[in-house]
Amino acid sequence: MHIGAAEALVRYSTSEVARYYADELIAGRRFANALSEPTGGNQFLSPQQVAEPVAGGYRLTGAKRFISGCEIADHFLINALVDGQPTLFGLEPDDTVTFTPQDTLGLRATRSHLVGLNGTVLRSDRRCPPAPPGPNHIAAGLAWLSLGVADTALTTLLDHARTRTLPTGEPLAAQQHLQFDVARAVLDLEAATLVAHNTSWLADRNSPAFLPATTRAKPTANRVARDLAQLCLQVGGGSGFVTTSPIQRVFRDAQTGWLMAHSVEFCLDHIGATTMTP
Repeated sequence: MHIGAAEALVRYSTSEVARYYADELIAGRRFANALSEPTGGNQFLSPQQVAEPVAGGYRLTGAKRFISGCEIADHFLINALVDGQPTLFGLEPDDTVTFTPQDTLGLRATRSHLVGLNGTVLRSDRRCPPAPPGPNHIAAGLAWLSLGVADTALTTLLDHARTRTLPTGEPLAAQQHLQFDVARAVLDLEAATLVAHNTSWLADRNSPAFLPATTRAKPTANRVARDLAQLCLQVGGGSGFVTTSPIQRVFRDAQTGWLMAHSVEFCLDHIGATTMTP
């Protein structure tokens, strides 16, 4: 999210402002995207909140949801409706910007909060001019969030299976049915990782095939994460529900990628429709 927001501000800003954001990134400043609205669902690039003209820019009152790393961000990539058109801005948070912790069940480590905008001024000189859409590293990174959760689920599963002893004295990991399940999960994880690598490769080359690839990479990774987390919970048994168990944390986190935009259902609808259309 950090790199994706910075990359978008550099790509879509005027040359002078783009140089400013590039220098800020090089200097180690933190960036966050503030695009999703509380009622926006999958349409996070189609804002409904209107920014009203004021001296020096546009005033926005509203909120943005699921903003990862917002508390340490020096710059936001934010959008709003200006004259009826979705418009991107760069924003440096001030005292009109507030952070409200969310009660989400998963991916709490991202510090994903609700950002309140209380008459916040979006400066005219930070407004991004209209530009054709292109590859963005935010989309390229979404699959990797779930792949990281899947990898953690596999590691947690193996740690538990190797140390839990059956009444026979054998470790749970010696059970052939579990070995088969783990083997299938490993193959699925490796395949999903290759799909994500290919998507990142296409993004680096500004390939027109990038956007369709992201629509495939994200649900592929989301499914693998959920399946592996479910298997991890199955291996952990009742102890996996205990709040001190790492298994319950992995299970909760694995659900998040499936729901976050673009949701798996949204991606499947797009893939199915484009595949079936002659």
